[in-house]
Amino acid sequence: MSGEPLFYFWQFLLLEATFAALVFAVVACVARLWPNASPRLRFGLWSLVFMRLVLPTELAFGLSLPSLLRRVFAHESGTTPAMAGVAELPLVSLPQNLIALPATHTVSWLWPVLTLFWCLGAFTYLRAYWRTRARFRLLAANAEEVTQASTLALLSKWTRELGIRRRVRLVCGNPSVSPFTIGWLQPVIFLPRALRPETLEAVIAHEAAHIKRGDDLWIRLQSLLGAVYFFHPAVWWAARELDHERERICDGMVISRGKITANTYGRGILEVLRLNLEWTPATAALGSRGRKLEKRIRSLTGYQADAHTTALTWMGIAIAGLFLLPMAVGAGSESVPVQEPVAPVAARQVTLGDPLPGARVSSAFGQRRHPINKNTELHRGTDLVAPAGATIRAPADGTVALATRNYEKGAAYGTVVLIDHHNGIQTFYAHLEKLLVEPGHKIARGEPLGTPGSTGQSTAPHLHFEVWRNGQPIDPALFLPGLGQ
Repeated sequence: MSGEPLFYFWQFLLLEATFAALVFAVVACVARLWPNASPRLRFGLWSLVFMRLVLPTELAFGLSLPSLLRRVFAHESGTTPAMAGVAELPLVSLPQNLIALPATHTVSWLWPVLTLFWCLGAFTYLRAYWRTRARFRLLAANAEEVTQASTLALLSKWTRELGIRRRVRLVCGNPSVSPFTIGWLQPVIFLPRALRPETLEAVIAHEAAHIKRGDDLWIRLQSLLGAVYFFHPAVWWAARELDHERERICDGMVISRGKITANTYGRGILEVLRLNLEWTPATAALGSRGRKLEKRIRSLTGYQADAHTTALTWMGIAIAGLFLLPMAVGAGSESVPVQEPVAPVAARQVTLGDPLPGARVSSAFGQRRHPINKNTELHRGTDLVAPAGATIRAPADGTVALATRNYEKGAAYGTVVLIDHHNGIQTFYAHLEKLLVEPGHKIARGEPLGTPGSTGQSTAPHLHFEVWRNGQPIDPALFLPGLGQ
């Protein structure tokens, strides 16, 4: 596999990991400051970390954490609100620098080595998970069907109470393994023989709550993402918190029905712990110890069925998601300047004219699919197509800083010209056919620079035109609203 696809794979992976780390930081602070929040709300907030890992990197929204940080940063640095879309907060602009790094400029062996490391890590993670899961599937398959009428009556009671329409099998087997549920479409509840009769209802009710929520499926998806991002500490931490809150939600689902007391249910949890059974990963019914177990037991008396509270919880999660999840860099309204900037006083003295009168725009500034390598990337300028015989003209007075057929920063640009208009403004021209100026030449507005061509990496004759402010490319349309019209 060539280095370039691997480069873009790692570009995506690291961008998602960075965005997830930002979401994790906010969620961790909220969870620390609000320890008594409902388990559903905490579960929803921690789920945002995993949701961020599967969303496109181009996702953008006007009201989001990055937009707020940029506005604050712009205000503190003295930048006007209209410049907020241009000003970049260093923390958010770091991945954009990664996007701008051409794969050809990286060490050729770096991306294959990193990919090999990732494949080994992801494979090891998935292998451990699926081997463990296969073991518990085998335990459930080899267990005996429960035939005792009183136990089956408890299962029927709680499937009916929780509105479970799927057939649920109840099996009994190895006395050293903790109770667990496995299977989504055809769920099976496994009970160890060591359980006392007075504990059965609490355990069966809890496992039925897992089935109602479809936790087996969500745990599998969570594990899959955990394998992809096995190197990310935030993913491990968030997964642990999700496992804990998942158990607390099931506790609440059972107790809020009013069919079992918190005291009886709590004794069932403690009885399973007292037996010191082998702990089942991911699908464990009672997966919490230490402080988290203490918190879980103490919160049993606080659960109640309240549809109004549940609706407010989901509304809060949705608002938090809209605020936290959109973090596009280099795409959308947050990364590509789309509004007219209020330039510094010195920059406003530079007025640019049309460099290629009569031309049409074939590709504007912003994210696009590259016509040759087919990768989505930032197009740093505007492509202009003009009739045969057209001449490229200086859009303003300045000095020719560069005029060469061998551009050292990229042969793909072909023949290039760079004009310094002073006050931090420069214009860049690429793919020229004829070169009519020399470096150091003082040039006036309207003087010819050359003719459009197809030198370098190009699919057809055109002019690639860029405007730089303090060395950074900005949308030429901000200076030339009628460009190409």
